[in-house]
Amino acid sequence: MIFFLMIWSICSVGLFALASSMEKHQKQIFGQKIPLNKTKHATITGWALLIIALILSIQHAQHSNMIRYWIGVILAL
Repeated sequence: MIFFLMIWSICSVGLFALASSMEKHQKQIFGQKIPLNKTKHATITGWALLIIALILSIQHAQHSNMIRYWIGVILAL
């Protein structure tokens, strides 16, 4: 259960960072468009967190099962 919560929280923050890098979501979250350099930083951070969560999942058990587990966590969000 702790492992699931760790992967879920990393993926949640990663998807939030990716959402905050999109212009339409920036207006909803921040009330205005954020500068381009912060948008790029949010995109890189989001993808990095999703990749870190995938690597942690793969290292935990059998590769094929944990990739499905990671995809399931993302789809549950």
